[in-house]
Amino acid sequence: MSARQMPIVILIVCGVTAACFATTTEVYFTHPYGGIHKIDASGTVTAVLPNIGRCTGLESDGQGNLFFGRFTQDLHKIDLMMMTPDLRATNLGRIIDVGAVTHSVDIDIAVSKAYEVYFSHPDGGLRKMNAAGTIDTLLPYVGEVVSLELWHDDSLYFSRYYDDRHKCDLLVDSPEQPLANWGDIIEVTAVLLAFDIDLAINTAGDVYFTHPYGGIYMRTTGGQIRTVLPDVGRCTGLAFDDAENLYFGTFYDDRHKIDLMKMTPQGQVTNLGNIVQLGPVELRWHGDIAVVPEPAGISLLALGGLALLKIRRFH
Repeated sequence: MSARQMPIVILIVCGVTAACFATTTEVYFTHPYGGIHKIDASGTVTAVLPNIGRCTGLESDGQGNLFFGRFTQDLHKIDLMMMTPDLRATNLGRIIDVGAVTHSVDIDIAVSKAYEVYFSHPDGGLRKMNAAGTIDTLLPYVGEVVSLELWHDDSLYFSRYYDDRHKCDLLVDSPEQPLANWGDIIEVTAVLLAFDIDLAINTAGDVYFTHPYGGIYMRTTGGQIRTVLPDVGRCTGLAFDDAENLYFGTFYDDRHKIDLMKMTPQGQVTNLGNIVQLGPVELRWHGDIAVVPEPAGISLLALGGLALLKIRRFH
């Protein structure tokens, strides 16, 4: 990814009232031009944090707090930010500082049940910030990590570039066993504008991912690669809700716009509306993904650019 390429990250919040169980949906997302915005169930888009700057990564701690990275100093540095449910943003400190912007300064973030923040690094490898703010290097030699996903058993799934970014494999680091390579999931003959993928894992353990040539694919628990949606075009962001509906963003109009899409477990695809419109396309839009198991009443799922946070609100 070049220095001009920015990510899009989306957070979907669904509130369910105890009285009538009516569901309303609000989608929070970072914008290529900066800031965090929101689209509600009626399709109205409003700015939530318009002056926060350009952001990357989006994740919740399960208590309604949202974590994300914020670029500073011409994309050479990233601070870890936290936004509370009342939309107050706090800077938790510097997590990335690179001397030169090469392929990518975008990162992906995942937050564990122990409130540890995992993140990828532009120089390669995975790092972790604990609750005290200490940063440790976990896997320094795994290469260029594309996306992160924490499953419900605390296993950390991540995709990794190799072979001069022509291939991407899937690795898993679980509490029960050391780091394992589950094999290639993507191979391209030419690296064009983007070679980014997003991950989402369903309850059965199947790993869904976007492809740089377009479409959505799946690696089954048995290791087979299957095509899920071959004709939806270039996508960003993947996430499952607790009903196994899959959400994702899809590019169109020569990559000037992104619509939010939903696929039911039966395979029915619905367009939920436009979430991004740009004039000249100077930036590449890439979403960041991570899934954190949440306590009862809250379930967070992130789509490579999309993160779903469902919260029961009782009035």
